[in-house]
Amino acid sequence: MTFLDCLHANCGACAKSWFASLNNSESAPSNANAGSKFTCPECRAVVRETSAGGRLQNLVDNFVKNNPLKDRTPEEKKSMRSVYRSGDRVLPSAGGSSSTPPARAPAAPGFMQNPPAPSLPTLPPVRPLGNIFRVPLVPLATPPNSGPFPSPSSPPASSSSSLTSSFEQLSVTRDPECHYCSKPLKFAVRGICGTCEETFCTRCYRVNEGCGSSSSPSSSSSPPHVVVFQKQRPPSQSPISFGLFCVVCESFCGDPNGDGFWLCSSCHSSGDDELWGYCNACVGRDNCCTHDLELYAKAPRHPMSAVAQSPAMEILHQIRQHKRQVAQGYSANTPQARLLARGYTRVTNGWTNCDFCNQRISPDSAFLHCPQCQDGDMDICMQCYDVTRSGADPNSSTFKCPQGHDFSLLTQSGSPGSRKVILSPPHDPPEIIPRSQNPYPRTAVALKGHWPDEENALRGNVSQGDRPGVRMWEHGDQLAFPEGAVITDVALAFTEGVDLDRVTYYWGWYGGAGGLFESEFVRVTD
Repeated sequence: MTFLDCLHANCGACAKSWFASLNNSESAPSNANAGSKFTCPECRAVVRETSAGGRLQNLVDNFVKNNPLKDRTPEEKKSMRSVYRSGDRVLPSAGGSSSTPPARAPAAPGFMQNPPAPSLPTLPPVRPLGNIFRVPLVPLATPPNSGPFPSPSSPPASSSSSLTSSFEQLSVTRDPECHYCSKPLKFAVRGICGTCEETFCTRCYRVNEGCGSSSSPSSSSSPPHVVVFQKQRPPSQSPISFGLFCVVCESFCGDPNGDGFWLCSSCHSSGDDELWGYCNACVGRDNCCTHDLELYAKAPRHPMSAVAQSPAMEILHQIRQHKRQVAQGYSANTPQARLLARGYTRVTNGWTNCDFCNQRISPDSAFLHCPQCQDGDMDICMQCYDVTRSGADPNSSTFKCPQGHDFSLLTQSGSPGSRKVILSPPHDPPEIIPRSQNPYPRTAVALKGHWPDEENALRGNVSQGDRPGVRMWEHGDQLAFPEGAVITDVALAFTEGVDLDRVTYYWGWYGGAGGLFESEFVRVTD
């Protein structure tokens, strides 16, 4: 509904509920015209008439069609239809007033004027979803000489403003550090919980399986603990980035003009709000897992959602909305669904070209990739490789690039924008590990995440900006990996202790790095 003459707009149910509350109040002065009590909830201008906004409704319909997760639930739609249906009169006659209502055009012959609207029940609060069509009616400060105004039926969204303030203060006004390990995080990725408002590093988030709060929301209507990740950049770059970051180099992966985010659906972070994925540079340099990866890109903000809302609040609303959709059975709780809910789209035109013949490689065909040449961006089709490998050792079990580097054998799994490792080059354990007890390399699957301490814990205080493809944290001789990781080139390293205190250590390779880990974290498969 569009209000005349200020041209602000609200949905019919909210507008009807608002004017009904004004009609049942004593907000207008006794000497004022009865029609003057009906005012716009946005600017407080007098509303003389309302008009159905067909063009605006078309924009809403198109927006919901393109963003189905933004749609209201069936229960909400039913509740709103009980208040307003298309064609209902929105402005009621001024209840309790003897003054003559504002003059209206005469009704067409054969049609009756709509009867005065009865008193309406209070409309249930509208959930704040972060777009222009879902913002609840919040009372503004009363302007001078305008008289008091009644409160609308929806409660003020004070939590949003306080949360935005908390995000800004935790990000800007002081040097942040981890709430648990006190590691400096000024220029490192950190998570901030929207409920307990604590700041923590990614390692502590994974060790604690979330924000670490043992308290549950005080009631079913209280918001759940939701973590939004952010990173402050040097002054020459954008000050703060919110959203998804590469789990290896911590480069920002939420720029609509960037290279995208390679999602792994098999490796699982210990918390639901962190999605496991990589930047394009880390994937090119094989600093990633060997699972099937899918490429996603952050979609530009929809023009109708360009409201005064911080990026942190936008992401917070997206995550909370998806959690509600999952709880109500309207969405799957999969990594792909969580990523789509944050405004990402699947990239299906990410073709791979051969760097020798410059031809597009079929998504059903295998190809070879060198993680060292051309900064990890050299690919060669099998036809060109057969030509270039003349003189190579025919008994070699590995593929070599013209510079002598080991190739990885990949495929696009039949779909551009996908990546699957068929064969990875071998990685030998350190010389200190005896070869006699490791006649052949094995593979292990992680039963739970292994998160050793970082050796370079002070790096988060160094202004270095994004360095795609360069590992952010080092773990010495330890190997860090998430639940579900496939660890290759596994070798038995040593054992220590006796009887029940006996601990077995393995060495293995994951995500472009090798290191030690205890046997309790994995299941050796072969």
